[in-house]
Amino acid sequence: MKDISELVPVGYRNAIPREELMRRTGVGDRQMRELIKASPVLICNLQDDKGYFRPAEDEEHLVKMFRRQENKRSLSTGRTVRKCDDWIRDRRAEKSDLVKNQISLFEWLGGADGKHAERQR
Repeated sequence: MKDISELVPVGYRNAIPREELMRRTGVGDRQMRELIKASPVLICNLQDDKGYFRPAEDEEHLVKMFRRQENKRSLSTGRTVRKCDDWIRDRRAEKSDLVKNQISLFEWLGGADGKHAERQR
């Protein structure tokens, strides 16, 4: 088998479950997902428990449905990535504020000669 698409039937009515593809190839779930994603051939899954299929010529409407589904997924992923970026930026800003508002032990002691510390005693 050169490409997983060789095992994926044409037509929605012939869709094959991922578990069956895994059984036929002997690979695990994660690896199967990667093989499907890496295929140069369009392999659709409408998330309706039917399985995977290569679209037939008269199934443009299903390809459009699949595209909408995948676009929503990518937008959702983008929002999650932005939330991660915001969280990281906020934490860096908090750390930066803490650092800006602190003095070093060296400064607290009055610099190199320690005069400030002696005056406070």
